[in-house]
Amino acid sequence: MSDLLLLLGCLSYMGICLSPVSGTSVVRLLVCISTALASFGGVVHAFSSDQSLLPDQLQEARDLLELSQRADLDGVIEAALLRNPRLLSASQRIEARRSQLSSSERRWLPKALFNTSGDQPLLGQYFETDIARDPKNDLASSHTFDNYGIGSLNLQVSWNFWEPSRQPAINVSSFQLDAEKLTFDVIARSIVLDAQLAYYELQENQHLIDIYEGIYHRNRQLLEIVESQFKGGLVHIGDVSQQKTLLLSQLITLDGLYRVQLQVASDLARIMGLPSGSAVLPIGLGTDRLTTWDLDLNQSIQDGLALREEIRIALADANAQDWEAQRLVNLYLPVMGLSANGYKSYSRGVFDGDINGNNNSYRATNSYAELTLGLGFNWNFYDGGVRAAQAAASRNLAAAQRHDADGERNRVGNQIRSSYAAYLTAKHALPDSEEAIRTAKLAVDVASQRYGAGIGDITTVVQATQLLGEASRQRKAVRLTYRNAVAELYRYSGLWPKPYRSQIRTLLKLDNP
Repeated sequence: MSDLLLLLGCLSYMGICLSPVSGTSVVRLLVCISTALASFGGVVHAFSSDQSLLPDQLQEARDLLELSQRADLDGVIEAALLRNPRLLSASQRIEARRSQLSSSERRWLPKALFNTSGDQPLLGQYFETDIARDPKNDLASSHTFDNYGIGSLNLQVSWNFWEPSRQPAINVSSFQLDAEKLTFDVIARSIVLDAQLAYYELQENQHLIDIYEGIYHRNRQLLEIVESQFKGGLVHIGDVSQQKTLLLSQLITLDGLYRVQLQVASDLARIMGLPSGSAVLPIGLGTDRLTTWDLDLNQSIQDGLALREEIRIALADANAQDWEAQRLVNLYLPVMGLSANGYKSYSRGVFDGDINGNNNSYRATNSYAELTLGLGFNWNFYDGGVRAAQAAASRNLAAAQRHDADGERNRVGNQIRSSYAAYLTAKHALPDSEEAIRTAKLAVDVASQRYGAGIGDITTVVQATQLLGEASRQRKAVRLTYRNAVAELYRYSGLWPKPYRSQIRTLLKLDNP
């Protein structure tokens, strides 16, 4: 139909040019025919994305994008969950909390200690010389010495069977571990959402780039037509200026779209935990079949309130603070336990030997052993109220955490409602955005062909092209809003995205849905 309009327009203009016949009319006729043929050829390439016909200003950006890795969304999510530094860090924090819990639980076990005293080493040699002189009676003087090896070892074993602060300490560590696991899930969900949002942005932005490249290519051909008509005296300089302005505006728009593509490709690589400087692009533009959200608003909110980890983290922290307060108070109670203390010493050598005589008769071996068993207790019943004040602070922190949980509940409801509203409005706007694109392309076709045939003006072409660009941007915004809203509804409702649920559970070894 559009080709027929072009032919009719050209024939109509030819009829005008043939009467009366003059030199000027012949020139205008030739320009008209060449213009119509050029316009007809441009229709064949309309809305194509032939990069060889794009301006050199975008070549560097295109070359940089070509260096990007390619991945589908499954691969992106898998890489992000396996290599993202935030998730790896959270995993190590879980292990640290597990070790802290194990440390608290082991307080139930008895303690054993080997030690030695300063004057009784584990292995040593003892030397002593004793010289006593009596100036009045030399026979009463004595000269003796000791030279013997010694060894000793002390073993202490104790078991506190009554320690009131022990179980509260275990409970504190247990709730802290629960909170750390939930924090891991929060980070994982956020990473999956970030990966989806970046991936969708790249797909929709690339689709918009393709449209704008097609528009640019078509309008560059139209500029050549306008310039030919201007040289033939058929149009004035204002028409040429309008078309050049439109072309430059489209070039600036393309430059911005490429900039977004480069930035988001780098962001996606960062989310995936790839080396610095990496970039990732989608393998394809996706299909027109978009994921739907099957739950209504009330069910979505109920799921979010029941499953959202942020609420459960605040409650776990509150419980940990309650038990910390109990632990501090219980430190005022006595600790009772059993203890055993065994001691063994050994010595061999010369004891009280004569310095000047034969000391064989002074050689001896001595050993000593003792064992003490008993029941003991330790009761630090007053410290000036230090631990009581600390316990009050922990109870206040627990109350604050429960208020934080209420705040998280409100935030969950707000997030789900906002995303659900975006989903519904975008869902209804999708058909309109597609129809707007179709009619805008048709308007550009007709306006361009009428102008090429000499029965339209360049202003109409410019306006139609601008409307096509606007319709393309609106469709991108609507599609992106729709896809992002579905991804956010999964995130804010505490559910894993249905298409990737099995994969995510396998990667994270989760038992919850």
